Amino acid sequence: MDTNNEMSKIQNCMHNAGFKLTPQRQAIVKVLLDHHQEHLSAEEIYIELLRASFSFGLATVYRTLDILTDLNLLTKISFEDGVARYDLRTEDPNHFHHHLVCTQCGKTI
Repeated sequence: MDTNNEMSKIQNCMHNAGFKLTPQRQAIVKVLLDHHQEHLSAEEIYIELLRASFSFGLATVYRTLDILTDLNLLTKISFEDGVARYDLRTEDPNHFHHHLVCTQCGKTI
């Protein structure tokens, strides 16, 4: 995946919808791009931001995820554990994947 190209597309989409890609939002999008094969929760994204020395609040992460979801740039997925996770929508044709959920333990693969 070309992260610079994806970042530009996200920035354009946000701009067209009347939102700015602030440094905080850009950092959140970068975490999502860097972990595009994973399904990160807001808390996991926040932990990654703390590791990268960003110091804004978890509420900023939630607000940004809501905006990106409303703009159809993210898919919000709720698994059996009750935690919402986020899947970045990309134009990568190989990104599509299924989720297998164990009906006994709730683990998702």
